[in-house]
Amino acid sequence: MFKYDEESYVVVENLLVNAKLGDNDAMADLIERLEPLIATSCRHYFGYVDEDLMQQGRLRCIILVRSFDLLRGIRFLGYMKTMVGCYFWDLKKDHIKLVENEMPMTQDSEDYMKGRSFLDLAYADVEIYDLLLVLTKKERYIILKNVIGQEMLAKVARDMGISYSYAKDLKNAALSKLRKTLVVN
Repeated sequence: MFKYDEESYVVVENLLVNAKLGDNDAMADLIERLEPLIATSCRHYFGYVDEDLMQQGRLRCIILVRSFDLLRGIRFLGYMKTMVGCYFWDLKKDHIKLVENEMPMTQDSEDYMKGRSFLDLAYADVEIYDLLLVLTKKERYIILKNVIGQEMLAKVARDMGISYSYAKDLKNAALSKLRKTLVVN
């Protein structure tokens, strides 16, 4: 978790002032101290942390440090937490839009499953049906209807007779299993 005591906060504010005055060493030290915040935001919005996301977060922090107004009376770390979170939220939204635009979903999800491979779509050499076998029946239904069939999760939950929050948990668990399966294979 991203927490600082008052003494650490004073050190961070001194680094901030020096970084804004052009001290590159202070900037590097400040960004290093912000890495737990960057990693926490990556994990929160993407479910993982990788070097590309960390580098994007570092670059965003440099921009935020340079644009931070010392005279506004805003606590720097609170500002950074909010702004870095907003940055990763925007990245996540852009990533979701990109994925939605890349996946051709013109067929019914059941027909889409039969005999089609991601290789046909230039993604990977994995049969979708085989990939979905790692999921429970409920998880598979949610992935087929919500992710592939693009039905609203609330509607899928109603059709299954479960709560929206439980359906969301099932979907997240299913996506996590699928990510792990794809990484292993």
